[in-house]
Amino acid sequence: MSDARLHQLERAWAESGAEGDAARYLHERVRQGDLTFERLELAAYCGHEAARRVAGKVAVPPSFNAQIEGLERWGRAVMVRAGHAALAQSFRAQRTDTLEARAVQAVESWLDDAPGATVSVLESWRALHEEYWEGVTEAAPLTLAYADAVTCVCRAVIGQGWVRSTVQAFRHLADPFAGWETAQRALRLWALGPR
Repeated sequence: MSDARLHQLERAWAESGAEGDAARYLHERVRQGDLTFERLELAAYCGHEAARRVAGKVAVPPSFNAQIEGLERWGRAVMVRAGHAALAQSFRAQRTDTLEARAVQAVESWLDDAPGATVSVLESWRALHEEYWEGVTEAAPLTLAYADAVTCVCRAVIGQGWVRSTVQAFRHLADPFAGWETAQRALRLWALGPR
């Protein structure tokens, strides 16, 4: 009976698109154990209105840096997921045969719990460090800033000051606010998706 109820609420929301129907559906998912309250709160923190209605008041700090730092509550993997989403969005305009591309792919593998992914991220971090900071490079400032952002997310994966590293990653992006909006969308989808 509970599966039928959940499907009925999901259909009602899909047909109406109404926030109230979305809230009823999310409430039922939490009630049935299909969605944790922690993930519901993350979606609310990232701006999902129906999740906010169900979760109640979720404090969102006013400043940009504090909003990213606020993800610490959900742990390192959520912060890395936010950084990865921003990098992947920014990265779409980049070539895919670069050190940065391999690093972003390694971070994605880490998020997917792939065997050996942490080692791949560490190797990517070292390669980026050698390429851009140990030698003299002719890279354009935008390339250096993006490489810096990728390096920061890699540092977060390997546990080096992961809160500060994630905030720094966003600050190195060409458009940090667009990166944060992209990260919020990705986190809402992930938080409310299947377990």
